[in-house]
Parts: sequence; structure tokens; C-alpha cells
Amino acid sequence: MWAVSGSSGMFLAMEVPFVSYPGRTATLQTVRIFFLVLVPLLLASQLARGQGAWELRVCAHPADLPASSQTEPGYDNRIAEVIADELGADLTFLWEPDGQTAVVRLLRGGECDLILGARDGVLNVSSTLPYYRTPFVFVYRQDSPFEVRSLDDEILKELRIATYPTSIPHSALIDHGFRENTVILRPGVGSFGADRFTPIIEALLAGEVDVAVLYGPDAGAYAQRISEELKIVPVSPEITLRGLQLVRTWTMAVRPGDEALRDRLNIVLAKRWDDIQEIFRAYGVPLVPLPRPLVPQLAHEGLVRIGAVLPLGTGNPAITDTIAKAAEIGVITAEDLLNREAATLGLTLDIVVADSSSLEATIRAARRLILTEGVTALVGGFDEAQTRALSEVADELGVLFFNIGSTADVLRGEGCRRNTFHVEGSAAMYLDGLVGWYSSLGARRWFLVSEATEQGRALLRRAEVAIAKAGGENVLVGSAEVIPGRYIFNDEIDRLREVGPDIVLLLMSPVDHELFLAQFASAGLEFAITGLSFPVMQSRVFLTRLQQVASGTPSYRAALWETTLEENGAGELIQRFAARSGEPMDPTGWSMYAAAKILFEAVARSGSVETPALVQYLESPDAQFDVHKGVQASFRPWDHQLRQPLFLVELDTDAQWGVSLDSRFALAQLIGELPASYPPGSTPVGILDQLGDGPEESRCRF
Repeated sequence: MWAVSGSSGMFLAMEVPFVSYPGRTATLQTVRIFFLVLVPLLLASQLARGQGAWELRVCAHPADLPASSQTEPGYDNRIAEVIADELGADLTFLWEPDGQTAVVRLLRGGECDLILGARDGVLNVSSTLPYYRTPFVFVYRQDSPFEVRSLDDEILKELRIATYPTSIPHSALIDHGFRENTVILRPGVGSFGADRFTPIIEALLAGEVDVAVLYGPDAGAYAQRISEELKIVPVSPEITLRGLQLVRTWTMAVRPGDEALRDRLNIVLAKRWDDIQEIFRAYGVPLVPLPRPLVPQLAHEGLVRIGAVLPLGTGNPAITDTIAKAAEIGVITAEDLLNREAATLGLTLDIVVADSSSLEATIRAARRLILTEGVTALVGGFDEAQTRALSEVADELGVLFFNIGSTADVLRGEGCRRNTFHVEGSAAMYLDGLVGWYSSLGARRWFLVSEATEQGRALLRRAEVAIAKAGGENVLVGSAEVIPGRYIFNDEIDRLREVGPDIVLLLMSPVDHELFLAQFASAGLEFAITGLSFPVMQSRVFLTRLQQVASGTPSYRAALWETTLEENGAGELIQRFAARSGEPMDPTGWSMYAAAKILFEAVARSGSVETPALVQYLESPDAQFDVHKGVQASFRPWDHQLRQPLFLVELDTDAQWGVSLDSRFALAQLIGELPASYPPGSTPVGILDQLGDGPEESRCRF
């Protein structure tokens, strides 16, 4: 591929044999092509990559010259190189001929991060500022005895006019009274569909038509190669009386959640505007002038930046959409509330958001946020794999990472890392809290249902530990292992009838959990049932589903946060969140806010944004944080899990879901805090350390 720049390179010229665009008729001739070779900028990029590179993955058409091609770079491929150079990124292309597929499946699904040449206003993407506007143009031979400037020119009535059939310029010609002298030519067949351009240009050169109305970049790039034969004139008016637009405005598209990437691309457009315009000139692209973007002043003393990597909804419904939205509102709430305090300290908190639609997209986003945005910490993690990946990137590139969405014990155990701190509770904490609560109610005989996966078996082993820790007469009377996604649990329910436990504890993923609970309720079994609640299962949306399938089956559930809390400043925080979103503050919204608050206070108290100093402070006994739970939270030095109480809620099986906040608040009632009991004279730290693995049980080794 050619390396292109306009500010720090050398102009070179070379003669190459020209073959017209793939799928179009070959024109064999030798043309002189001018391009630029980067020297100092490539060196700068290599130096940046030596410090830890990040990948910018672009979806592009494999055969759409002059814009894009897999075999001969087009102007958008060149512009992507300029962007990658400015950002110090490793540029890769994912080739996809179907634009709709590129947007829906590849961009939104996290396979790529950027599409150049996107129409402004494309559904379910976030667009940069426009980077070029290009018109449809009149094309005619240089030796023609006429000139054409406008659709209103009388000379057009005497000419044979060709354009793309069933197109905007075709409709404009008909509207202007040129139906009879508009020539319709059969499209050719290209590698990726119909080729409407080549038959028109060949007819024009052969004298079969007098003038053509073509898309500017197509005509401009072709005419540049044979400039002595063709004349190019932008069509006017740009907008016809019927509202047909004969000029196109193009932006770059990213996923809706990738606000940080969109904003950074706008900065690149501003800084490298001249280079980009030079590329268009090199390809003969006719342009309608656009104002040059301004470069904003981002960095200043006292700026604390956090990178939030969230699985935001991108048009493909996912079970994480609800909690990701809660986390996104948590970002806004944190900036709103914390910046008031920050201003008094000469600090500013800035949270930049990126999307994590896939594991690979998560890694690319994390590296980008650290290397281009200069974030002090990453926040995110909504499953074990993504959380592990973010933890690894943070360690490699030397920033903090706050896990706000994964309960996996292995991440606090053998998978722990020095720069990672866990705001979300561990599975061990939830299990110890639940078992302790039901034990205090008199439950003794436990039956466990887990999934036939590595995670399911790990949860089963840890639940057995929780039952043993409860002591007394608590005993495991049976267990069942189910295949994920099987959805039919007749055998397990028959087994429950035979065993007759006091309590059934489900250790299952959300969908299987919901279906098991529904079948349990239909079977008419009367003993208690509960389950480990992963973060997505603590949202009000999911609780509504449980209420519907388990009507008449009361259940207590452990939660990280409860949106009906009022004391210790929780009520004001929840009201702020609701005012921003019109939604209850689900636990992930709180954990996002809490992570930002903890980092901000750590920076303020330690007087540093350097990772070693922050880690040292967060591990110290002095690092205590008011996270609106009534006690001062702190991180355990042996595994970096946040010490904090959990909450016990009960589903209200009579509550009715509605659009009002009150109706959604009423779905669950706050019952109490976990741990439910503790020895007299216990310290707050000692009480909280009853939940989860202690230093003796922990397998974490920093």
C-alpha cells in the first residue's frame, strides 16, 4: 500500500500501467501518478508502537475505486492511513463489499471500529464531522462545441444525455424536461454487482452521447487520467426544486457508544485537514468546500481522565443492554456530582466512553483509550473474558482497572493483577451472604443446581464452601449439573421432589435461571428457592421477568445495590440518576459511579495520577470511601476486592410493572444487609470480611 501524507513527506512520481477499476472495462495505458512517501511520520509512528500499539480496524469495500480497494488503494484507504499515523495505530482493513452488512454486522458487532465514506445520518451509528462534500458533475469531451454549467442551460435540450438509470440525477433530468433526450445504457457486470459507470464513459468517449451526469469522484478520478479528453463541471443547482440533492456529504461512522473514538477522529480531521484535502486532489475528487474543523483544547492541568469500556446497545439486542445503559447513566451522574467537588480542588473529572461489542473490540478500545486519550484508569468488565482482557491491558500499559461487572472468583484468585480493583462483588461474597441469610431463617438442607461448564463447577465448589462456613447443621443434600441451553429441567425437578431440601440454590446463567424458576413454579414445589445473581440479573428489567415466571414463589436475592435505599446519601444519588435517565439506579449504574468516585478521591488524597502511587494508596488502611452504603468501603490488600455490604431484596409478586418510576421501584423490597449476623464486638472491617475469601483462602499472588 502507498503511504500518503501532505506535510512531512517527499513527493515522488512514478509511471505505472493503468487498468481501470476492478469489474470495469480495462483501459491499458501508462499514467503518471503523484503520491507521497512518509519518512519522519512513519518513524514517529514506529516509536509510538514501541511503547505499546493499538489496532485501528477499518471496514472497507474491496473493489470500489476510487474510494477503496483491496488491490489498489483508494482515497479512503489513504485517509485511513493518515488517521492511523496521527493516532499511532496499527491499521488493518476488514474487507466487506456489502455496505449494509458492514454497518449492521461488522461495525455494530465489534468486528471493526470505523467506516469511512458513511452518509450522514446512517441509522444506529455515530458520525464524525463531514470530511468531504462532492457533487454530481457534467462530463463532456474537451472538443465539444458547447459548455454546460446548470440543469437550466438551454443547450441541454439539444444534447444526448447519459446518467445512471433510476438514480437521483436521472430523476433531476426528468424533472427539468429532459426525459426524451436522456439515454439509458445497460449496466455492465462488475466483480461485486452492476457496473453503471463504464458503459456511460465509453459511450461518451465514442461520441454516442454528448454529455453525462456522473458521481464526482468516479468522473474526476477517470478524467484525471485522460485530462486532455474530458471536461468536468459540477452540476448546479445542488438542490433541485423538488428537493433532490446533487451533492453528497460524507462522514466517518463508529459505533454509537464509541464517543471517545468519534471525538478523537474529529480532532484528527482538524489537525490533518490539509493532508486529507491533498489526497482528494491527488485522486481528482471534485469538492464542495467545507469549513476546516477547529482543534479543541483537551488537556489541562488537573484533568483526571477515566476510560469507560461498556457493552452499549448498538442495534443488535443483547442481554447486557440494560445494565450497560445503567453504567452509561452512571458516567453522566459521576461527572455531574463529582466535578462539583473537583472544582474546589482544581481538578476536572472527564470520563470518555468506548463500546465493547466483542472481546476483540474491548481490547482495541482499551488500548486506544490508554494510548490516545491518556486515561488514568479503565472501568468496565461485564463478563469474565472481557474483564480479564481489560485487566491484562491495564497491567501491560500501566494504568488502573476497576471491574464493575464480573463476579468471577478466579479474577480475585489466581487471575488477580496488581493494577486491578474490584468494585463489583465476588461470587464468593454473594454466596456467603445468601447462605448466611437463609441459614439464619432456619434453612439447613441445601440442593445446588449448576451448569456443566468450568464456571458452573467453580461456582458449585464455592457454594459448598459457603455451606460449610455457615456451620451448624447446614448440609448439602444433593446437586444437579445441567447442560447450558437445554432449557428442559424435568429430571432435576423430579430429583428435588425426591430429596425434599429446605432450599434450592441456582448457580445458572440468566436465561437458564429464569426458565428453571418458571418450571419450578409450575411444578407446585413449596420449598424455598433462590439463586446467585449476576449483575444483569439484578436489574429491574430482569426482576420483572422473574416476577412474571415465578408468581407465587417468594424469593430473597442478594444485590450489590438497591434503588430504594434512602439513607447515607443514597436517596439523593438515586434521585440524580433518575433525573438523568427516568430509570431506577440499577447496581451497574451505582458501580460505575462508585468506581469514578473512588478514583477521583484517590487522586485527590494521594496527590498523584501515577499508577504506582494510586495502587499504594488504594491498598493502604487509610484508603476508605463513602459509597453511600452506610459504612466506609475499602479494598482488601490480598485480592483488591472492595469491602462493602450487600443488600437483600425480595421480589414483590403482586407488584405491577408500569412506566412510572414508582411502579418499577416497587418490584422489589429492601429486606436487609449482608452479612446478616456477626459476633458481638466485631469491627466494621471484620464484619465485611465475612463475605468472600479471606487472606488464608485467597489464591491471589501479586
